[in-house]
Amino acid sequence: MKILLLGANSYVGSRLYVELSKYHGVVGTFHNKKIFDESVPLDITDQKAVMELIANEKPEVIIHCANNASSKFCEENPEQAIAVNQEATKYIVESANSVGAKLIYISSFAAISHEDLYGRTKLESEKITKGATAGYLILQPGIIIGISPKIKKENGFFSSLMENIDGN
Repeated sequence: MKILLLGANSYVGSRLYVELSKYHGVVGTFHNKKIFDESVPLDITDQKAVMELIANEKPEVIIHCANNASSKFCEENPEQAIAVNQEATKYIVESANSVGAKLIYISSFAAISHEDLYGRTKLESEKITKGATAGYLILQPGIIIGISPKIKKENGFFSSLMENIDGN
């Protein structure tokens, strides 16, 4: 199975990339900082770039976890937040439909309460995701704790915590 993982540098995306790559062909994307040698650059707010990548790769499944998860960022940068967390999802769904790919959208528990801009953009992206014609899955995690390759490289708190729990 060929999988396109949008946001392979994110906390969740990097863990998914490592695990899924053991069993499937995975193409991961990054926006700013490349942490996997095989990853390809992608600005998900660039409709043409999204369409070209998906048309070229022709994945069977697209996992979309390329968002800005900071409520503070969203409130301080509402136009960028809407572009990244909501409008880009339209481009991804349109492109997924053009190649018949299934879509997995990593949303957030914040979409349930949608009290702030971050939650509202996640809720709207969930609605957009339901337009994926080959099928979709929406996941709304409340909190995710684990050792992420990205965070591990940055010596993050959760990775340190998990490594200590794991017996080190």
